[in-house]
Amino acid sequence: MKSIALEATGELKQLLESEGNGTVVLTRDGNAVYAVVPVDDEIWESYSLSTNPEFMALVEAAREEYRKDGGIPLDHAWRSLAGKPE
Repeated sequence: MKSIALEATGELKQLLESEGNGTVVLTRDGNAVYAVVPVDDEIWESYSLSTNPEFMALVEAAREEYRKDGGIPLDHAWRSLAGKPE
C-alpha cells in the first residue's frame, strides 16, 4: 500500500474539499481507474492493520491457538484485567 500527500488543485480540490461528498471516481477515457474514498482515523487504522501481513499472522496464530486450546470464561478475563486472582 502506498500513501502520498495530496496537493490537489482546481476541480479536484473543490470536489474533495466540498462537504458531503463520498467516494470520488477518477476516470480515464470514460473508464473508472481509481476510487478516492474518504477515511477517518478509525477506518485508516482498520485498513492499515488488515493489510499488514505481520499483524494478520499474529491474528491467525491467536485464532489457531483458540481453536486448539479453547478460551477462558469471560468472568475470568475480567478478574484478570482488574488484577484480582481467579
